[in-house]
Amino acid sequence: MTLNIATYQLFQSIQNPTLTFLTKTIAILTEPLYLLTLAIIISIYLYFYPCNLQPATCNLARKRSAILLASTSIITALLIKTLKFLIASPRPTTMLIQETGYSFPSGHTTFAIIFFGLITYIFAKPKYKVPAIITSTILITIITLSRLYLQVHWLTDIIGGLAIGSLILLLSIFIHKQIGAN
Repeated sequence: MTLNIATYQLFQSIQNPTLTFLTKTIAILTEPLYLLTLAIIISIYLYFYPCNLQPATCNLARKRSAILLASTSIITALLIKTLKFLIASPRPTTMLIQETGYSFPSGHTTFAIIFFGLITYIFAKPKYKVPAIITSTILITIITLSRLYLQVHWLTDIIGGLAIGSLILLLSIFIHKQIGAN
């Protein structure tokens, strides 16, 4: 038995109406298109809403953060679509919700890492960074597990989404810091 099948059967064995309702709600609220839209709205706000404290440096930092959030989110969305098309991995045949399109990588997982990771990076003050990272990690884990519970992804889709999202997040933060240092 493969790890994908074993994981699929494990989540199938714990299904109950309450968890199904909860995970369906999570799936709707964390739809990548919704998170992308929210990221764009936040970016627009950051870019155009002026900062009152040290306006010159603060406004520049906000604009750079807005560009980081918007560009990384858009690039991630395009990369997910491209990878799904190129890899063309089928979804599990029995799902608790209707999902269309290909399976690899998990868009919910990949985009959750990007969205919550960048929100934490941009907004968490240094003394709140650790609690913000823990909260983001918990949210990403819940979203990831919900995808397995709803049986719309294989474990390998989730692992791929975690790896791709983490790589994009780290790379975008690295580039953001390098550009800011110059």
